[in-house]
Amino acid sequence: MNPRLTGFYIHLPDSLPESAAEVLDTSLKNLNELSDKLNASAQDLGIRIVNPRILVRKHSILSSLKEKDSLEILDLSNEPYEALKTILAKPDLPVEDLDARMETYAFFHGLFPLLDLELSVDLLHRHVEFLSSYTYAENVPLGLSPDYISAELFELEKKPESDIRSFVFKNFHELDAEVAFYQPDLRIHRLEFNGLSHRSISLCKSVAEGLSRNSLPRDLKGLDQLIRKEPDIIRLSPSYLEIELCSQSPVRDKLILPPGSGTLGEKDRARVLKDLDSMLPNDVTVCLGGLGDSGSDAGAPDFALKLLGHPSVKQVIVETYGYDFSTWIQYLQSNSKEAMEARTESGLSFIVRFCSLRSDRYEYFYENGSLSKVLSQLDILEDYLKQNRGPGFSVYLEMQKIQEVEDEIHEFFQKYDPTVFTPILRKLNTYAGVLEDRKVADLTPPIRGFCWHLARDIYINSDGKIPICRQDPLGGGTELNIQQAFQNHKEAYIYSMQGQHDQISAPCMKCDEWYLFQG
Repeated sequence: MNPRLTGFYIHLPDSLPESAAEVLDTSLKNLNELSDKLNASAQDLGIRIVNPRILVRKHSILSSLKEKDSLEILDLSNEPYEALKTILAKPDLPVEDLDARMETYAFFHGLFPLLDLELSVDLLHRHVEFLSSYTYAENVPLGLSPDYISAELFELEKKPESDIRSFVFKNFHELDAEVAFYQPDLRIHRLEFNGLSHRSISLCKSVAEGLSRNSLPRDLKGLDQLIRKEPDIIRLSPSYLEIELCSQSPVRDKLILPPGSGTLGEKDRARVLKDLDSMLPNDVTVCLGGLGDSGSDAGAPDFALKLLGHPSVKQVIVETYGYDFSTWIQYLQSNSKEAMEARTESGLSFIVRFCSLRSDRYEYFYENGSLSKVLSQLDILEDYLKQNRGPGFSVYLEMQKIQEVEDEIHEFFQKYDPTVFTPILRKLNTYAGVLEDRKVADLTPPIRGFCWHLARDIYINSDGKIPICRQDPLGGGTELNIQQAFQNHKEAYIYSMQGQHDQISAPCMKCDEWYLFQG
């Protein structure tokens, strides 16, 4: 048997930003270097390199290339699996024809300006050694290596419902797949160097400059050294804003801190929209939450649509106790054109805070609350969504996993899954030990890492102030200037990355929320 590498396929999805053209030339240069390296290593790898083709899915960024002669630009499906199937699938492949079954392509989903050449070669070696139909590096940041795929993968009579890696992993028992792990393991940082988003493109440029400035190798180990030396190199801008529109609430919630007494003014709301101008396009998730019921704020529907209309915002989440959905429905129906343009169906979500399906428990934890009123609002909401009576949106019903309601969780999921509502569980936040600990189990990772909230989040309270930490939401803070606050928090972030949590002016040593990634 003679396994063959017959080509490279670069899948450029429709959603690829035009700014990805900035890293296109570097990616193709890296591909030429990889091809040379594979040719030089072919005998050691036990694979034939047969005049590999370079196939690229058609995309407008390719117009910026001056030299395209070496590329085959194809009009393929936007779904990577279907595109690869068009290239590699061989119907009625004989079982004994191992050469044909092991015809292999290197597959890049997006671009790869920081390609790790040695790792990519080693990955192909594993693919050949274990006669794999699909090989990928599980814990390596996307864009640092290709996946390797052989023709026999398409013999499986199933199709992916999501990405190919997830498909391979779920069907591991039916495929000869190889999942590789490399050190150092940088998964905790959630890095992507594939150019599929504006954040990824900016991150590629930031890291490339950092590696060059520090004379570090362009590989996994060099990346790890750079992050240790300059932790803020990967901290570009906020990607998650939590905004407390008001501190008022129809209930007194015993599972969160008592709210303040403010309402975010119109000037402050306008300032938020202005500050978003300096953030990465289609990158920011905005949660209208806090300690009050931001969903019941009179100006919340209008503000949510303005946020969704901003180029930097990809999603708006509204947290509410669910007593006033009628107002939201009326507003969206009256402003259906604006709601459609703001893509509420994919971009607007509600989280309804639940604590119990039993009235006695509900009214104990949510003083002055009425479970029957909330359920009647959900009936109105269900009818609206089922009958498509206006612009769409998603609704999540959230129950906190605490000791007092643990016996209800199974019933909760049975009641609402599947329905137009999605049931979810929330970890109890004790606000660094201020509230009683009612958790069923401690899910905190045994090895403490850096704080995601310092890395990517900004919290704005209803007084228009930005505290350093969402665990101390009323604790002073700076005036509303998102980028300035993010810069001010840089020192605390670096302390967190270096494990010096006691140096931060926040209750970090008592906090168990540091590992939660929100957006």
